[in-house]
Amino acid sequence: MLETIRVADLPARWAEIATTLRSGEHEFAVTEGRQVRAVIVDPARYRRLVALAEREERRRRALALPLTAATSQADWDAGFAALERVSEKFAGVSDDDLDTLFGEVLAEVRTTGTSPA
Repeated sequence: MLETIRVADLPARWAEIATTLRSGEHEFAVTEGRQVRAVIVDPARYRRLVALAEREERRRRALALPLTAATSQADWDAGFAALERVSEKFAGVSDDDLDTLFGEVLAEVRTTGTSPA
């Protein structure tokens, strides 16, 4: 349930907001005039939103690549499922670090003219 709170009312309601968030069933839109200035959600919901945003970013990156091998929707789905399985193994590695690592591997493979084992 989304509840609207004015910025001016926040200090007086912090304890109530914290207690309500523990139930995990409430969110707060903090407004100033008619503008929403912030949204307060419980940590579990925040983590889900961040994970969803990261997955969407990975999907956008994948869609930007040429997919000559994906000749059907089934091929595309299988390839994306494989990417998701592999990405889970690198959950603690940032996208920048992954880009660097894979760039190094590609450079080495291109230099030696061999394919990775």
